[in-house]
This record gives sequence, structure tokens and C-alpha cells, in this order.
Amino acid sequence: MFGPVFADFLAMLVLFSRLGGKSLQTPSGMNSLVLGILYSLLCVGVYMIRKLESSTIPSRWQPPEWLLNIKVRRVLALLFGLMLMTMLAFQLGYFATALDLRTLTMDEGNSSAFFVFAPGAWLGFSMLYILVSAFPVNANIETSNGKYVFVAVLGLLLVQGMLLFTVIQIQTLLWLVGANMRFLLVFLSVIFLLIAFVPPRVLYQKRVPYLPGWVSLFLLLLVSFWVVIF
Repeated sequence: MFGPVFADFLAMLVLFSRLGGKSLQTPSGMNSLVLGILYSLLCVGVYMIRKLESSTIPSRWQPPEWLLNIKVRRVLALLFGLMLMTMLAFQLGYFATALDLRTLTMDEGNSSAFFVFAPGAWLGFSMLYILVSAFPVNANIETSNGKYVFVAVLGLLLVQGMLLFTVIQIQTLLWLVGANMRFLLVFLSVIFLLIAFVPPRVLYQKRVPYLPGWVSLFLLLLVSFWVVIF
């Protein structure tokens, strides 16, 4: 019941400390490696959550059914994948490099590798999330199983790791843009955070539908928005 509260509290502590913000301003291979690892752990965390059996205890705090619809989840997972691809491209310096390149100075092979194959590989990697988020999974970890709470909390913590990186990355990007673009980017960032990190929690709340989990999620999102904006 209090697993999400614990995971959200830890995430809020890290966000308040704003660890690592400056290091994400400059694209680097290390940052992209960390992003790739956290994304992979996010996929593992979502898969772990989906392996949990739903509670049979009636509750008024069940998530809305439309958010659990398989088609809605696939669309949200696709949007998240495209946004992750953009983050990877930034950390690998793709945008900065593309502005300086001239296709006329590149041979056909290098041009294809840079403009087609590399983005295609990132897109394929980003679409992994659709498989773990929106395709059938056998939920075989019963509520009576002693490892149920451990799997639930660990799954949430793996999701939170990606949330922390994303919030700090967005904050550093906002530091680099002018005031005239800031409002638009803040708005898009808020939408991105909702699309990316509400669905995994909805999957969890479907299985453990208690009020404390919704409250801690609301507070975590508020802190995330506060860090992004200020």
C-alpha cells in the first residue's frame, strides 16, 4: 500500500537536491549511455509491475478505464518513444552536428548512416517500451506471494530513475533557450511528463488501488513541474 509513497518520496528528495543538472547541459556519450541504461531499467520496471496480480479487494480508487485501454496505452507508449528518441539524439550531439554538416561534402554511405540508419536505430530502441507497456503479459505474481511488495517497490523505483533523468534533462534544456521559447517548451514538457510517467503508475494503481499512491503521485508531479519551471 505504501510502496509508491516510499518510491515517490525518494524521487522528490533527489529532485529537490537537483543532482547532476549542469552535466546534462553538454551532450556527451556518457549522458546518452546513462539515458539508455535508465530507459532499459524503466522497461524492466514496467514489466515487473505488469507481472503483479491485481488486488481482489473492492476499491473506489481504481484508475479510469479509458487509461487502461490497450489502444490508448499503445499511442502513449509511441509518443513516449518518439520523445525518448529526441532525448537520445540531443545527448549524442546529433542536432548540433546536423546543423554544421553539408550533405554535399559527405559521400552517399556516410550521409545515409548519419541521416537514416542512426535515427532508425534510436527509433527502434525507443519502441521497446511499446512491447512492455501495451502487449499481453501473464500477471502471475499473486498478492499472497511474499515477494509481491518487493517486486512492486523495485518496479516503481526503476520507473522513477527515468523520471529523475528526464526532469533534470528538461530543466537543463530550458536553461539554454531564450525567454520567447520558454513558455512553449514548459508547456510541452509538462505534457511529456504526463504522457511518459502517468501510464506506468496507472498500471500499478490498477493492481494496488489505494489513495496514498494517487496522493504521492500528485505530489511528485507537482515537484517535477516546479523543478522544470523554476
